[in-house]
Amino acid sequence: MALPRNIKTLTGIRGFAALWVVFFHLQAASYFHVTPLFKDFIQHGFWGVDVFFVLSGFVLAHVYESGFVQKVSLNNYLRYLGLRLGRIYPLHAVTTAAAFAAYLFSIRLGRGTAAGSHFGLYEGAMSMALLHAWGTTRYLSWNDVSWSISAEWFAYLFMLVPCIRLLRNISLRQLYFLAAVPWCLLIFVYMPQRTSHLLDMTYDFGILRIAPEFLGGYVAYRTASAIRQSPIASDVESIAGLAAIVFVAYRDSFQILLLPACMLFLIGLSVEGPVVSWIFGNRVSVLAGELSYSIYMCHALVLFVFDGLLKRLHPAQAAMFTGAGTVLISILTVFLSSYGLYMLIERPCRNWARKELDRLLFPSMADAH
Repeated sequence: MALPRNIKTLTGIRGFAALWVVFFHLQAASYFHVTPLFKDFIQHGFWGVDVFFVLSGFVLAHVYESGFVQKVSLNNYLRYLGLRLGRIYPLHAVTTAAAFAAYLFSIRLGRGTAAGSHFGLYEGAMSMALLHAWGTTRYLSWNDVSWSISAEWFAYLFMLVPCIRLLRNISLRQLYFLAAVPWCLLIFVYMPQRTSHLLDMTYDFGILRIAPEFLGGYVAYRTASAIRQSPIASDVESIAGLAAIVFVAYRDSFQILLLPACMLFLIGLSVEGPVVSWIFGNRVSVLAGELSYSIYMCHALVLFVFDGLLKRLHPAQAAMFTGAGTVLISILTVFLSSYGLYMLIERPCRNWARKELDRLLFPSMADAH
């Protein structure tokens, strides 16, 4: 089945995944109190990153398969990497600088380092080189959440082209077996050796976390492209996948189901059935999805500063800023900050990178436009 170039529901789900991570970090805020009903779900909000990882494998395969399936020229490969860097790096650099500003802010308040980060020069160098999820550091450093961008960079460099070129003639049955092996090894062999026993690697080899999930996203894309689904059936698949993700968040002993649940969810979303289009394909969801990278990269810093300012208030004044109202204000602050970063940094740099790469690598095509 030919998939549309722009699948709005896959954009929309990015906003929900980012919001899941935001609520996970909101737990550290002095004004945030969660009801028992949602506690387990929010405590597992770090798995919103895993949704992003699977989605990356799906979307990048969808975007680049036609260009890479027959031949990978040096210029095409450099353009692809340049576009990826233009997408992630400018905002990474800006938020890393903002993390240092938050660090200075925390010292001024006498609160130690921002969000528990370590601000050594070595950690900073690894962060700026996008190597800080490759086991090169011993801490979350600078802008803590950027470890996942380092893991994404690993997948960009070493996974997308091999998936498209080497796996294109493998049957779906073989692909599912190929994806299941590293995932099961990760969950049943590697994870029991860790203290938490949960899929939560970050600086400590986060690349092991993205590898089977990116591959799973590629397999999900191949599945969605190969089968014909009715809109109703796709809605059922999406709802079943989402329900499984929620179930795993409440029963993390079944975390082996996280990757297949995400795959099923994305396969269903790709058809854009009526129910999922209403939820994830509406204008608000799509806008949140477009802002999701900015939301993800800035939210921990914004929440840290927001909470720090509230803690400077007199206790009588601070008592006024508790409950759902303050939570909504903090989330609105995150969205406004992310919108500013998207408009001023993310989108202009992405467009500039595309224009310059075309000019340098394909000057005849650039001149034609």
